[in-house]
Order: sequence, then C-alpha cells, then structure tokens
Amino acid sequence: MPTPLAKALRGLRDRTQPEDVGYPAGGRRRVPGLRREEVAALANLSVDYLVQMEQGRADRPSAPVVAALCRALSVSRHDREHLYLAAGLHPPSQQFVSQHIPAGVQRITRQLHGCPVAVYDAAWTLLARNPLWVALHGSSVSELGENLVASVFLHDGLHHVPDLGHRERFKDALVSDVLISYGRYPHDVRFRRFVEEMRRDSEDFARRWASTVPQTFGAEKKTVHHPVLGDVTLDCDVLTDSEEDLRIVVYTAAASDQAAQQLAFLDVGSTR
Repeated sequence: MPTPLAKALRGLRDRTQPEDVGYPAGGRRRVPGLRREEVAALANLSVDYLVQMEQGRADRPSAPVVAALCRALSVSRHDREHLYLAAGLHPPSQQFVSQHIPAGVQRITRQLHGCPVAVYDAAWTLLARNPLWVALHGSSVSELGENLVASVFLHDGLHHVPDLGHRERFKDALVSDVLISYGRYPHDVRFRRFVEEMRRDSEDFARRWASTVPQTFGAEKKTVHHPVLGDVTLDCDVLTDSEEDLRIVVYTAAASDQAAQQLAFLDVGSTR
C-alpha cells in the first residue's frame, strides 16, 4: 500500500505542468505532469531517491529535502503543509526562516528576462537565481544553498565588487538586515546558532553587529567586475516577499546606459 508521502508526491508530480516550472510546453508525454527526472533535477536530488520516496521505500526525508521538493513542484501553502505532514515533519511556521519560494516569485525568477535575479531567504541563503545572474557573476557566482553572509565575511565573497565604498556599505546593510531577521525569528534555533557562529568566527561581523542600527535595504548602484566585459554598473533593488519573508535581488539598467548593452550581450550567451 502506498505511504502518505508516496501518494502526495505522485499526486503533486502528476498535476504540475512542465511550463509552470520552467520546462517547455508541448511535446508528447506518456504520463501527465512532470517526469521523475525533471523533478529530481529541479530539486537537486537523485532520481533513485525520488523513486524510493514514491514507492514508499523512503518515507522519512529530511526537512531540507521536502523544502527542495516544494520549490521544485511550485506548491501552494496548503500543499506544502500536506507534504511536510506526509513526511512526518512539522510544517514550517512563521516562527522559523522559510525557504519556500511561492509560485509567483518563481515566475519572476524565470520570466524577468534581461535582468539578473536572485532569491534569498531571511538569513540570506541563496534559494534561486536565473541564468543571467550566473553569467554576470562568472566564476564568483554563489552556489544554491550558499549563505551570502558567510561568503562575504568568512570568504571575501565581494572580491568581484571593485568599489571599496560599496563593499563597506553593503556589509553594513547586510548585517543590519540579519539583525532585523534575528529579532523576527526568536525560536529559530538553527538561525540563531548561525548568527552566534558568525559573531565568533568573524571579528568584522561581530564589530558591525554590535554597532549597527537596524534598517532595510534600499536601492543603490552596484558595480560588478566581469572577467570579459570589465566593470558593469547596475541599479540594484532588493524586493521582499511578505508571505515567506524572502529577499528578491534584481539588477536593472536604463536602456541608454552602457550596462544595458552589456546585459544584453550576457543574456544572449546565457540562453544558448
């Protein structure tokens, strides 16, 4: 007899249309919805593990695995809660940092052509990015699941930003936003442990943490050094999704700016 998780997963996979998660529409398919290979690729899981879950041979996946499946299948809040419960887990609540990306935010990431876009959670863990974001940042691009705060303060993750003044302002703004999230999620033990580790391991982070004034990100210019195009100066806006408390980072350029031509060049290469 299929387990609750197996039934829930198969039902969600069958009713998710390929075009809803970024795959081309049309074409002949022997079964409705998504193929297992497509779900596994979107969730960064092995096909074999997905088969085991759908066959009831692996019915206790971890919370990160379920979160990845929810993002891959672009589920609603109701379906997300059902999938967590079917896996024997407590659904995420507003007391904890959410890594769920609502369908609308996923569409923004996929459909906002010509603009580099990335999505982070309230702790600044990278959840999604579009191909143009990857093309712009080149070899310095962050991997999915990487935390921007740790990258910046422990691994010099802003070395591709040539302007020292911008790097300092960005560090202040980043610590300030983390401080706001720290107060918003007092029961998220994992997040609070992460902050304490950052304060212990980075003197720079600890110093800013002790002196910063909480404030949200504002729009500003950002210059990224690209290995082929050189410096690319763009408008950077950090938008928020109030439902899941996400940060949506979008780079744009006025049509008359040189940066618009640079983005157009990168966009062609990223879509090949």
